[in-house]
Amino acid sequence: TLKSFTTSLRTQSLNMVLFLLVSLLVSVSFGQSGNLTCSSAESCYQLANSLQLIGTQEAYTQSTVVLYNAVNQYPDDAQLWALFGKLNIFYTLNWHYGHDLVMKSLQLDSTADNMNGFIFAGWLYSTPTYRDINIATNYYQKAITLNNNDTSNFWPYFEYAAFLS
Repeated sequence: TLKSFTTSLRTQSLNMVLFLLVSLLVSVSFGQSGNLTCSSAESCYQLANSLQLIGTQEAYTQSTVVLYNAVNQYPDDAQLWALFGKLNIFYTLNWHYGHDLVMKSLQLDSTADNMNGFIFAGWLYSTPTYRDINIATNYYQKAITLNNNDTSNFWPYFEYAAFLS
């Protein structure tokens, strides 16, 4: 039933959050995060993004460490908040936390520089927890508008097409 599915999804989400928190604690406690340092918002973004592309649970945990530290060190960087939101929306399925992170990103920067924030918000409103087709469509269309019909950057079009399919 839908109720048991929802309960199961919540339990899995809580288990994932607990796993990430324990992994974060172990990582910090044993000094394994020492190589996860960065010297600027941009280098933190690049490091966290490259870890996410590895695609393992360990890499997601390491990306969480990098982004947690980065948003505390660079709290006004919208791209870091958006990437942290992406991590939680796509990889750890922690949609409530992802929502807060992406909305913080959009609050900080609603320009073309933060186009990914709008794309991630579109995906967020495509999840079972936040499903609202109209809101998702608005976020995708905003990303396309911010792209100024620049077809050399195909991501807004690709993500919107994937959503529509």
